[in-house]
Formats: sequence, C-alpha cells, structure tokens
Amino acid sequence: MRGAAATAALVIAGVAYSSWVFDFIVPTGRDRFRSFLSELEEPDVPCHRVYEYGDIVAGGAAVAAALILVTLGLRGVGARTAVAAVGVFGVATVADALSPMGTAPLVHAATSAIAVFSLFVTMIAATWSAYREGSWPILKTSGAAVFALVTVATGWMLGSDRLQGDYLLGLAQRIQVGSMSVWLIVWGISLSVGTWWSTRPGPNPRPEPRTR
Repeated sequence: MRGAAATAALVIAGVAYSSWVFDFIVPTGRDRFRSFLSELEEPDVPCHRVYEYGDIVAGGAAVAAALILVTLGLRGVGARTAVAAVGVFGVATVADALSPMGTAPLVHAATSAIAVFSLFVTMIAATWSAYREGSWPILKTSGAAVFALVTVATGWMLGSDRLQGDYLLGLAQRIQVGSMSVWLIVWGISLSVGTWWSTRPGPNPRPEPRTR
C-alpha cells in the first residue's frame, strides 16, 4: 500500500511539474522558444495561477513521496540519497512558486537553483542505486535514457546562457523540465515494478532426486 502511495505521489509530482504545457491550450503570448518558464507565473500572464499551483502541487507531492519512501526502509546509500534529495526538491519547488521572479528575484533564483540541483542529485543517486544496489530496475533503461536527455538539455541551457546569440534558451529549458517530469513518472512506475518484482513468488524448486 505504501509503495503504491509513493508511486502515485511521484506520478502526480511529474504531471504537475509539467503544468507549463497549459500554455499550448491557453496561449500566454510568451515566446516558447526564448522565454523562461518562470515568466508564466508573473501576475500579468493569463491563468498564471495554473502554473503557480502546478509547482506547489508538484513540490508537495515530491515531499509526500519522500516521506512515504522513508517509511519503506530503503537500503543503500544511493536509494536513501535519492529520497532525501527529492524531498529537498519538493520544498524548493514550493518555495520557488511562492517567490515569483518579478517580486522576489533573488529568492526565486536561489530556490530555482536548489530545486534543479536537488532533482539532478535525485536522478544521479537513483540511477546509481538501480545499477549498483538493485533498486528500481526500469531506471537502468528508460530512466537512464530520460536522464541523458535531461543532461543534454541542461548542457544546452548552460552553454546558451554564456554565449552571445540566439540559442533558443526557452526551448532548452522546456525540454529539460519536460524530461524531468517524465523521469519522475518513470521513477514512480519503476518503484511499483521493483516492489512487485521483489515480492512475487519465485519458481517452485525442483524436488531432490531420491537415492537408495
């Protein structure tokens, strides 16, 4: 039951963290290839509460997932680090939503950096745990592929921010955040699969041959 609750919390976090796709339903007028996602939460943006509440729900769900996972008694440094880091991500994401870029730019910059860094730590630790500690088997394949996409998009963002010219920084961020959302969902699914795999009955042992 707790495993299913943790899965649900991670899936909710992933879905809510992608609230920026609502911009495709109700356009805000922002350039999706060049604007930052934080701009969607500015008071002058139509339906800005959707993006603000999306981050609050995502952060709250991530914290809930971390608290539930702690009760499962996960073993291994990688698994425990991933759980702690996703909890920090959740807190920072809520704080980020409550500190808009236009009204509290310094706080917003700090909370955004902490949220992204914490989620990176989560992905690295969870992937390492999948390979070295046998946790969450799907993270060895699908999770690793999504993590690679996050890494490429992040490199694109960092490079674009330091170079002069039009490098579609907004598009890079949308790919980064979208991939992070997918990764959280994949982690949640992997948690359920891992729990099922570890609790399913094994094959019946063969009977020992009789000897005279």
